[in-house]
Amino acid sequence: MLGKHTVLVVDDDPDKLNLLQFALTRAGYEVRTASDGEEGLAAVASFQPYLVVSDIMMPSMNGYELARRIRQNPQTRFIPIILQTAAGSRVEDQRLGSEVGALGFITDPTDLELLLARARTYDFSADNLLVRSSNQLEPCSGPSLLLRLPLTPNSPAAAPVFNVNLLNSCYIYPDASLDGVEALRIDIARLARNFGLANHKNELKSHPAQTRFGELVVYQDRCEEGTELVRAVLPDPASSDARQTLAAPMARARGEHDLCVIFTGRIDGPLYAIETMKLMR
Repeated sequence: MLGKHTVLVVDDDPDKLNLLQFALTRAGYEVRTASDGEEGLAAVASFQPYLVVSDIMMPSMNGYELARRIRQNPQTRFIPIILQTAAGSRVEDQRLGSEVGALGFITDPTDLELLLARARTYDFSADNLLVRSSNQLEPCSGPSLLLRLPLTPNSPAAAPVFNVNLLNSCYIYPDASLDGVEALRIDIARLARNFGLANHKNELKSHPAQTRFGELVVYQDRCEEGTELVRAVLPDPASSDARQTLAAPMARARGEHDLCVIFTGRIDGPLYAIETMKLMR
């Protein structure tokens, strides 16, 4: 593995590739380059860069597919990715980039100050490594019916979308580093449960609640059987916003562990999705 400040730049235009390499090198980064998505994916597999900067429109494998493949690999899924879009690009382009896990965009490769600001934003500090977004969580074992849903059916195209398992409100935060963690902050969204699941009614999984509106519960390693680290009461749906931030103390633990996150409550109650999770030290 190379140093933590190695940046991989992927672009099929030699002039842009040289320009980005020059700017990033002058800023103190070690730079490796690839001329298309397939070469970029091979480079990511051979060493894990601190950051990937990729063009979108490339032959063989475009930037969206490159980002999706990086996110699919458990060894590389947390590498930050910046996509370069065409000037005047549509909102749809950025929405597609967000869906495949891109964390930022630049529209002009000559805007080197913006590029460097983006690179500094994704510094692999310990603080950033404690955050997971919706598309970095995994469904729990067992039956699943996974969808990406907006907050409401009529949400605009640019609105955030959430990964949801319709059969089981249970998600895994993999390989959480728990040393020194004292609390959890989690951004959640409450979605309408307006799906016909008659063909899956025997697969629906419920988690009994201890309070009227349910709780968010976090277990270490084993869902419902491992050590309970967090239990936070969910708000009354009738008097709270559809998007909420919950903060709760976390029982002390050490080392790296999977965290199992469960929303308890009735099967016919609200459907909750996770936007981001952050472990607080």
